Amino acid sequence: VKDSFTVTRRHGADLGATMGKVLFQNLRTCIGELVCNAYDADASTVRVDYDTTKGVLRIFDDGTGMDREGVDAFYRLGESEKPRNPISPKGRKRIGKFGIATIALRRLAGNYVLETAKDGRLLVVEENISDTDLDSKVLDVTVQQTNPERHGTTLTLHNLRFKQGDGLL
Repeated sequence: VKDSFTVTRRHGADLGATMGKVLFQNLRTCIGELVCNAYDADASTVRVDYDTTKGVLRIFDDGTGMDREGVDAFYRLGESEKPRNPISPKGRKRIGKFGIATIALRRLAGNYVLETAKDGRLLVVEENISDTDLDSKVLDVTVQQTNPERHGTTLTLHNLRFKQGDGLL
């Protein structure tokens, strides 16, 4: 007599946090992931500022910025459009493939502000991150009108999870 049953492949609600601990074990790797996103967005300038007195890390780029669909894709873990569109509008071969930048953010900081400008609109997302956060989380996006010439993305990270000279805590 044979017995059988089916199972459904699924991931645990904390897969992102688990992957972050495995993939982003040092500060350089985390920041590198975010800089790669700026490169893929055709940024000509990427600036990483670390204010040790305020405990703030800021990553600024002058890339194309993100619209509503871009922000939605940024927060979709593990799914990147880059393999389907491997060349950027400026002709760069894109680096990113995995859609895991938000995991790096979770490893770097306890909270952050994402500001991204494109086509006369500034989209702002603020997130407070706890170690018990699950991968599915609803985030509010504030939309403001801005200078139509403005473009690019700024990430401002607070409550940093590392100390100057250290890897990640």
